[in-house]
Amino acid sequence: MNIEDYRKRIDEIDGEILSKLEERMRIVGEIAELKKREDLPVEDKSREEALLKKIEEMSGEDYSEYNQRVFERILEESKKFQATHLGE
Repeated sequence: MNIEDYRKRIDEIDGEILSKLEERMRIVGEIAELKKREDLPVEDKSREEALLKKIEEMSGEDYSEYNQRVFERILEESKKFQATHLGE
C-alpha cells in the first residue's frame, strides 16, 4: 500500500466515525429531553468517571491515554450540546 491508499482508508474510517458521533449526539439530545422532564442536571460526574474507566479498560495499552483524551472531549461537547438543547 502507498500513502494514498492509507489516506483513502482513513477517509473511509473518518466517515464511519462521523456517522457514529452524529448518532451519539442524537441520543444525547434525547437524554437532554429526558433530563429536562425529570429536572436532572446536565452533568453526571459518576457516569463520566465510569465511562472513562470503561474506555481505559477497553483500550489497547498503546492507545489508552489517547482514547481517554478523545472521550473527555466527546463528553465535554456532549454536555455543551445538552446545555444548548435545554436552553441553558
